[in-house]
Amino acid sequence: MILGTSGKAGSFDAFTIDRVKGGKCEISADDAKQWQSAKEGATHPSGTWGRTDGDSSFTVKFDKDNHFRMLQSTQAKISTETLSAGFQKVTLDLSKGGSVSVTLDNFKGHQFKVQTPTAVCGAVGTRFDVQAEGNQNHFECSKGSIDAESNEGRFEVARIEAGRGLSATVEPGKENSYTQLKAEGGSVDAKVAGQDFEVAEKSSVALAREKGSNDQGAIQAGGRTYVIDGGETHDVTKDGKASGLVQNYVSATRNESDASNELRKASEEGVSEDRLAKLKDKLDRKAEEASKIRKELFSREILRDTIRRNMDIGRSRPTPMPR
Repeated sequence: MILGTSGKAGSFDAFTIDRVKGGKCEISADDAKQWQSAKEGATHPSGTWGRTDGDSSFTVKFDKDNHFRMLQSTQAKISTETLSAGFQKVTLDLSKGGSVSVTLDNFKGHQFKVQTPTAVCGAVGTRFDVQAEGNQNHFECSKGSIDAESNEGRFEVARIEAGRGLSATVEPGKENSYTQLKAEGGSVDAKVAGQDFEVAEKSSVALAREKGSNDQGAIQAGGRTYVIDGGETHDVTKDGKASGLVQNYVSATRNESDASNELRKASEEGVSEDRLAKLKDKLDRKAEEASKIRKELFSREILRDTIRRNMDIGRSRPTPMPR
């Protein structure tokens, strides 16, 4: 992700704590090993962690125009890197989850990004909110525009305008990976597995594919279904068997995704070994079900029949979802 504008704002090598509210607001200067209470007016360098509990929040203030609010149940690291003379990149590491509300009213000439467990959001001179919990991401822009993309290239959104938002589920799963995009406040243009789609409000685009593979995948976008095989895209909407398999595979992969997310949360919460074993068995079953459908969908017979019916649209872009 490359961002930039003309002009330069100030230095972002340090920040000041402001507007401490609620119970537990803490700061750590040693990579989240030891914590101390966050105090209003205290200044901290780049590389500092901050965290809040369920009923607290505080503001990280670079200057009067550029700051962000660390909301409830959030842990984040603030890092600044000088890329060239007067040009800095600020990264907010939200990989442990939580929510932030960002204001960048005078950030020209610098980069700012928020890294969640599964995606990254970037902006210049704008106001936006980011929420991250497990495999769920929510990006909402209130001024200017922002961009967002997944860590492993499953989706890319070059522009989310003010008044619009994007919810993105990104879950690697055990054998299959699942990605779903939903737009709020208006449509959003997105690349999903390298293909262009318009994510319409109150609709979604979902991608299912074998974990670690970019050659094959199934996409369900509104009322249309697609198969990606060897870098080529086939519109199988009118093919009853293939379209049905795409829908079944996407649904089964979503179930595998849910089981994977449930297991991860349980591991983080420290549940009993017996409970973890049951959740692992559940994930194994869901992964096996999804993989079985995937193998049928990408069997030689199905693909051959699809091409024979002249449904292959080659390397061209899929038909956009209706505006």
